[in-house]
Amino acid sequence: MAGKIDDALRASIEKKFIAKVMRPIEALPRFVSYATDQVAPRVKLQFKETKQVQMAFGFPAFGYHDKRAYALHLLSIVLGGNMSSRLFVSVREKRGLCYFVRCSPNFYQDTGNVMIQSGLDKSRLDEALAVIQAELVKVKKQGVTAKELRAAKEFLRGKIVLALEDSSNLAEYFAKQELLLSACLTPDQKMKKYAAVTRAEIQAVAREIFQQNKANLAVIGSFKEENYFQKRIKL
Repeated sequence: MAGKIDDALRASIEKKFIAKVMRPIEALPRFVSYATDQVAPRVKLQFKETKQVQMAFGFPAFGYHDKRAYALHLLSIVLGGNMSSRLFVSVREKRGLCYFVRCSPNFYQDTGNVMIQSGLDKSRLDEALAVIQAELVKVKKQGVTAKELRAAKEFLRGKIVLALEDSSNLAEYFAKQELLLSACLTPDQKMKKYAAVTRAEIQAVAREIFQQNKANLAVIGSFKEENYFQKRIKL
């Protein structure tokens, strides 16, 4: 709960939810940690007659508790988190290859992923895929600049501050930590974690995640040959 909380509301929650839902630890379903066994790039196609191609290019990553999650989050902002990101500029602004492009991480208790999504012009799909992968190779080899990292940290701070002005987001912020972590960090404490991330840490994460054998490509469009796309994954 977040907002104007009083004793009456606490009592109501205790009676209607906690007293009825709480069970002994032994009675709860047993959690089994997930680990990927992927050893080669994978492609999934969904055939649909459409002029615009929907694409998702994803890689397995880290769980919510992993210290590298902070570096991954900032890396995703540099790559495709806003209108000044590398993918937005290189794919959309410079070449006009897409309608939108973004990069975002997803964190769960035991695992996670990072995914690049884009709505692409069918006739220039090959070029767009090549440009996107070139940016991933570039960040692996060269990392990010000090200016890019500083801007990503400022962007994320502003985004977190604005989001937590909403009571539902504030409740979710603390609930996730209570459920998945051993301790709850305040927004300021969490921002210090992001502030401490270095360029070297971001490059190390990029090298670890953006590997050809871990790539997963999903495409919605008028395509049927998965092998065609398999050959175009080059990292």
